[in-house]
Formats: sequence, C-alpha cells, structure tokens
Amino acid sequence: MVRSARTLSSLDTKVDEVVEIAREVAALHGKTNDAVFSGLRNLSDKWQQDEASATNSLKWAVRGIFASVFFSLMAIGQDYFTNQSNDRVQQATKALLVEQVRLATEAATNQDKTTQALEGRVKELEGKLSAQALREARPMKKPSSEQK
Repeated sequence: MVRSARTLSSLDTKVDEVVEIAREVAALHGKTNDAVFSGLRNLSDKWQQDEASATNSLKWAVRGIFASVFFSLMAIGQDYFTNQSNDRVQQATKALLVEQVRLATEAATNQDKTTQALEGRVKELEGKLSAQALREARPMKKPSSEQK
C-alpha cells in the first residue's frame, strides 16, 4: 500500500506536471490564436481598404472613359462640320476658278480676233500705202509737147 500510495503520489505529481504543461500550452495557444486573429483582422481591414481603393480607381477609370468618349464625339462632330464648311468653300472657289478660266479664254479669243482684225487692217493699209507710194513714184506722163 505504501508502494501504491507512493505510486499514486508520484502519479499525482506527474498529473500536476502534465496539467501545468497543458495550462502553459493552452496559454501559448491562446497567444497564438490571438496573434492569428489579430493578423486576420489586419488582413480583413487591408482587404477592405484595397477593395475600397480598387472601387474608387474603377470609378475614376470609368469616368475617364466617358470623358474620353465625350471629347472624341465632340472632336468628330467638329471635324464633320468643319469639313462640310470647307467643302462648301472649296466648291465656291472651284466655281470661281472655272468662271475665271472661262473669262480668260473668252478674253484670249477676243484678243486673237482683234489681233487678226488689226493684222488684216494693217495689211490692207500697207497695201494702200504701197499702191499710193507706187503711184507717187511713177513719173507722170508729160504731155506730148514736153516729151519732144
């Protein structure tokens, strides 16, 4: 019995040691769990901040896309109306150039006709002048009394 009592006493001591170790392990697990939970909370907070930041960035990106589309449409509209205006000006300028070419051609034709008419008149006058010069250059026939 004494032996049994000693064995029981020794077992009680060992059980107390095991209980003490279990308490220390539990305390360590508690600290570990607290650290894990704290880390998870920090991760959750960081995740929420990142998600809020990503949402904000996405909103700004969408706004930027809408602004870009708006300004692109404005530029296309302005380009279209500017091209329409330029086309009208080009057509008017082309019509003026065609009219100027027609008038220049008409003036050249009239000038050619006038030049030809003047050349004809000059030849006519030259002919008359030559005929007159020939008449004046011919000696006049002297009356028969003067010839002897």
